[in-house]
Amino acid sequence: MKKLFIIVLLFIECGYAQQKNLLYVSGSLEIGNHLGLDIGVTFINKNKYSFSVGGLGMLYGSDNYPDDKDDTDSFPFYGIDDAGHLYFSVGKLIVINNSKTSRLNLSLGFAKTSGYRRYNYIRGEKSDHGYNYSYDFENYRNYSVIINPKFEFVRYDFSGLFISPKIILNSKKSFYGIGLGLMLGKVR
Repeated sequence: MKKLFIIVLLFIECGYAQQKNLLYVSGSLEIGNHLGLDIGVTFINKNKYSFSVGGLGMLYGSDNYPDDKDDTDSFPFYGIDDAGHLYFSVGKLIVINNSKTSRLNLSLGFAKTSGYRRYNYIRGEKSDHGYNYSYDFENYRNYSVIINPKFEFVRYDFSGLFISPKIILNSKKSFYGIGLGLMLGKVR
């Protein structure tokens, strides 16, 4: 019975290796006109195409936050807005070197974006520390396009690193930056 079990496992492993399908989890810290954290799952089909799903949360400074606002009674993160993205992307893999330890994953995707922002600041009375302001507050939901090429470095079979420039375009706020991340799973 043990021999049959080992033969079945070897057969499955050989079949899996011939298909060249890869599956891994990734996480990255995003820095740009925002500060964010991206966590996702990627499936690579036959070392040619990638399919990713994940979530990206980010914090960013308000576009029109007044410099002379009185912040003495505020929380430390006052004037910070946030956005969250649930995304799906499709990519094409290009192997950079012969040893297959470096590759480029050209990825394009769509995201459902939600967030909040403060805008339309109106100056009020002056205090000892600056002016008091009133503002409008908006919760929003819309869709985004994500352009996300990744330079992946996969020296080991089950882990790797990547550098990822990212552009997120939508009607409320566009984001740009670079991510530094880690891949764990079957990456090569």
